[in-house]
Amino acid sequence: NQSSGEGGTPPKLNVVAMPTPDWYASIELVATTGNPSPSSKEIVTWFRALEREQPFTITDIGRDHVGGRFFGALKDAGALARRFNDFCPDIVRQGTRSVRNLEIELRESQYLYCWWD
Repeated sequence: NQSSGEGGTPPKLNVVAMPTPDWYASIELVATTGNPSPSSKEIVTWFRALEREQPFTITDIGRDHVGGRFFGALKDAGALARRFNDFCPDIVRQGTRSVRNLEIELRESQYLYCWWD
């Protein structure tokens, strides 16, 4: 949770050590899911396909989100933004407000983030 806690106190940060270096297994262990979809297995399948085309590392896994960083320059930030919007539209609807803004953010930050609520 990234919002302020009650009374302006800092939010709680939970850190968990997973019994595997395989982040795909960790996504399934955490049971990351969308609301009402995608399932953990669908999330893993989507990220595996993405990784083959645009390598990245996962740095953050939660019950309703996955975050990470791309390695190197993005091959096609516009296509990538459209792909992310199709898979997890909350990042545009509740975040960047347009696919074009998401494209710019992906290109400049090389940060990937999907959340479903």
